[in-house]
Amino acid sequence: MAIEIRPLQKGDEASLLEALNAHRGGCVQQGHALSSEELAWFLAHPSGTRTLLAWEEKEIVGHLSAARHTMWMKGRQVLFAELLGGFVAISHRARLGKRGLFARLCREFFSEQGIDGDFIYYGWPTREEWRLGRKLLAYETIRTQVALTLSVGNAAEGLPAEVELMERFDHQARWLWDRCAAKFGASAIRDEGFLNHRFVERPGYDYENFGVRDDDGVLRGYAVFRKGQWGEETKGLICDWLVPTDEPEVGRLLLRALEAHGRTQGVQQLFCLLPEWSPWFDSFQRAGFLATDAERMWIARTSARRFDVFWLRTQWFSTLADTLIV
Repeated sequence: MAIEIRPLQKGDEASLLEALNAHRGGCVQQGHALSSEELAWFLAHPSGTRTLLAWEEKEIVGHLSAARHTMWMKGRQVLFAELLGGFVAISHRARLGKRGLFARLCREFFSEQGIDGDFIYYGWPTREEWRLGRKLLAYETIRTQVALTLSVGNAAEGLPAEVELMERFDHQARWLWDRCAAKFGASAIRDEGFLNHRFVERPGYDYENFGVRDDDGVLRGYAVFRKGQWGEETKGLICDWLVPTDEPEVGRLLLRALEAHGRTQGVQQLFCLLPEWSPWFDSFQRAGFLATDAERMWIARTSARRFDVFWLRTQWFSTLADTLIV
C-alpha cells in the first residue's frame, strides 16, 4: 500500500496526538502520554517547528520532528533545529535500514537543510539512541556531555535578598543577552519571547526564574531552576544561566539562591550543563561543583564545513535551555 510523506498540515493535530501516544515517540514526549496542550505548545514554538508525517491511508505510520531556534552565529541570524525523535509503526519496522520507512523520512526531512533553511540539526540523544540513530541520521558527535553537579548541603540559608523570583521575562532579557553574546561564536537569541515560551508558558512543567537587578532595576543576570528527572534521579536542574563574565558577584548570588531553593525543593544535587570553554565552567568548579559524565551525547548535522563539530564544540554557548527534554 502506498505511503505518502508530507509536512504536518492544519487539521492533522488530533491524528498526530493519537499516533504519538500510541507509539510514544518524538515531540516533547518524555515517557508520558502527551496532552493536547503540550502538543499545541510545541507547535507554537517562537521560531517554528518542522514535522514530517508518513500516512498510510488515514493512519500515521511514521513521524519525525524538530524545534527551531533562532541563533546568532558569527554576526548573522540563522536557524538551528533540535531533533526530537520520531517513530515508525511496528508494522513498518521490519526494514529499518537505508531502504526502510524511517530512512525515507530522514532523507526527506534533511533535504531542506542549508543557509536558507535549517542551518544545523542537533540533538542530545542517550548513548542507546545515539547508536541506533547515527547511521540513518548521519550525524557527527560534538562531544559527550559533561555535567556540573553540586551536592546540596543542609544549611538553613535562605534566598539572598538581592535575588528575585521573576514571574516573566521582559525586554531586559535581550539587553542582558546582548551584553553576553559578544563572547559567543553561536548562541540561541535569548529574548522575552523565547524565554517566556520556554520557561513560563510550558504546560506541565514548573520552572523558577531567578534574577539579580542593579539599583536602577536593570537585569544583571538570571538562572532558571527546575526540579526534574535526569536519568534515573530527580535533581535540581539549572536549565539556563546567563550572567556576564565580568559580574562574578551576580553569579555568586544566583548560585546561593539555587542551592537554597534546591534545599526547599528536597533535591540532593544541583545539575548544570555549560560549555567547557566558558569561564563559568571553571567558576562553578571553584564554587564546589564536580565535572562528571552527563550520560548524553551532543550531536549535529551541519550544512557548512567551516562550522563543523569542532567549531561548534568551542564556540556554541549551549545550556539546557537549548533542549526541550527537560
